[in-house]
Amino acid sequence: PTDAAGRAQTGLQFGPTPGTVVVRAARNDDLSVFVDFTLTSTLTRTLLLVSGNGQSGPTNTALPAPLVIEARDNGLAAPGIGITWTVVSGDATLVSPTSPTDAAGRAQTGLQFGPTPGTVVVRAARNDDLSVFVEFTLTSTLVRTVSIVSGANQQGLPGLPLPSPIVVEVRANGLPEAGIEVDLSASGSASVAGSDATPKLVKLTDGAGRASFVVTLGPSPGPVTLTASLPADPSVNASTVVNASSLASLPGLPPELQSLGEVLEGACAAIAALPPTNRSPEQVDLLARCQDFPGAPPAEVIAALRELVPDTTLVMVNIALGAGQAQLDNLKARIAALRSGTRGSAFGGLAIATPSGRIPVSGLVENLLGPTAREETGADFDRFGWFVSGTLGRGESREGRLTPGYDFDINGLTAGLDYRFSDRFIAGASLGLTRQDSDLTGAQGKVEASGWSVSGYATVYQAHQWYSDAVLTWGRNEYDTLRRVRYTITGPGGSTTIDRSARGRLDGDLLSFAATVGRDWQAGGWTVGPYGRLLYTRIDFDSAREVFEGTGPGAGLALEVFPGTHTSLASVAGAKFSRAISRDWGILMPHFQFEWEREYKEDPQRVGARFLADPSARIFTVQGDPIDNSFYRLGAGLSALFTGGRSGFLYVERVLGKSGFSQTNLALGLRGEF
Repeated sequence: PTDAAGRAQTGLQFGPTPGTVVVRAARNDDLSVFVDFTLTSTLTRTLLLVSGNGQSGPTNTALPAPLVIEARDNGLAAPGIGITWTVVSGDATLVSPTSPTDAAGRAQTGLQFGPTPGTVVVRAARNDDLSVFVEFTLTSTLVRTVSIVSGANQQGLPGLPLPSPIVVEVRANGLPEAGIEVDLSASGSASVAGSDATPKLVKLTDGAGRASFVVTLGPSPGPVTLTASLPADPSVNASTVVNASSLASLPGLPPELQSLGEVLEGACAAIAALPPTNRSPEQVDLLARCQDFPGAPPAEVIAALRELVPDTTLVMVNIALGAGQAQLDNLKARIAALRSGTRGSAFGGLAIATPSGRIPVSGLVENLLGPTAREETGADFDRFGWFVSGTLGRGESREGRLTPGYDFDINGLTAGLDYRFSDRFIAGASLGLTRQDSDLTGAQGKVEASGWSVSGYATVYQAHQWYSDAVLTWGRNEYDTLRRVRYTITGPGGSTTIDRSARGRLDGDLLSFAATVGRDWQAGGWTVGPYGRLLYTRIDFDSAREVFEGTGPGAGLALEVFPGTHTSLASVAGAKFSRAISRDWGILMPHFQFEWEREYKEDPQRVGARFLADPSARIFTVQGDPIDNSFYRLGAGLSALFTGGRSGFLYVERVLGKSGFSQTNLALGLRGEF
């Protein structure tokens, strides 16, 4: 109704549909009388960024928080509005490309970054009006790291590959990344995988994000810096320092092992320079043995190097000298016996029955039994004499600083024939056989020697006065050696045990000359005889190649040994004491002897050797302990002379005062004339 002023009014609520609205007001008393109101209903659609804009995250990971928008119609929350999400640019994947608004007018989605880093733009648009949208700006980040996961801080021998490869790992945002180029460069004396002096080797990472490099150290000792980097981004890198450490400079290495260490390094470096397909199994083994040493405790390395020394060869030299001495002792006994007889005596040449010529008694038979008359016819037959002497010896040599300890048995047999040219001159010849077995202490090996020798000997004398003897011997000996190599090395890569035995065989020549001057005096029933002797010995050895028995690691450690030539020059000053005891069946003669021997070749024995697997055939030198140049011999024995020109003897001798060495000999023999 109109009011007192004739006015009426109403209100209006726009509906949900925008557009023109026409409202008519008509008088009820005359509906043809009316007016129209023209109105406009408007709709303003909006989208608001609620959260998630400006986020960043690593590649290949999910966005930390969802992307959230709010839809409004004329400023009020608009529920049920479909929202379309679109990646406008960048490498990413939406969790849900569409989503409706909730009761609060909000919608959201998640996002997964792809592998390519950079800016990602995501658009959210209203489905009821695609021109209404908002955009999120996000950042996909990539952080690559390089690390050396294996082989860092190694030690190696100059000229050899490092014991373990250098393994580099590339990670992208903490995850292994495959197919990435990696450089490894060396600063110092080294090469990578056999490349040139300034190595630059590019490798692709595998499925685990790793690349492996073989690094060969240069010939000079010292530190080498290895740097792994990415060509695409050199600022991403990792470094480690490895060290080329020479065996010859190993802390605590004894001087006598330095030559061995240098040759072993050179041999393995020469093998490493060969193409792998050209290496023999022994060379492969020797290279592996060299790779065991870096990083191991120095004490273990030194112990291993000692095991590589051909110590059986040092023992072999001593054996050869002993073999020559055994034959000389038998001949000295014969010569002393010859001087004691005279022409025409049934016992001529048999009065002194010792194995080493230490107790000749001039004229003993004539003095005690009286001369035996002979007819002139056939008298010359007793100018010939024969003898057979055997020696059994047992001894030991304690281990020195350089020379191994060993026990030995020595057996010698000598048989000869001589002729008495006059009462003052006798000469003869003999054939000798010798065998000696030596076992190194600690089951480290053994040496077996056997051989023969021929000798010529002569004596010029005058009964009860001065005499002079000479012996010249040449012989040939065969030596069989068994050398045990046994050690354990504990390195960064684990533990390696070597336990192998190598056999070798070689021959050697012996040449010796002995000259003796002495005199015998009668003192009551005793005979006293001081004497002096000069002895020269020369031994020449062939070379020998070892062969390892069995299977397992260590075949590359076989040696070729070069014992070379060894000489000895010694003087002997001695005295002998004997007494004859007459019996109705013959004569008993106890006798005693004392000698002082002086060696003038005091230098330690040296032998050469090389590793058979060494392409460069380098030779190292090994020496023994200094020779004890002064020692004594003390002996006692008993001889028996029987009618018919036969005699026998028993003699025991002991070496005294020789540092670390002891020896006892037992000699037995028979002699006769015809």
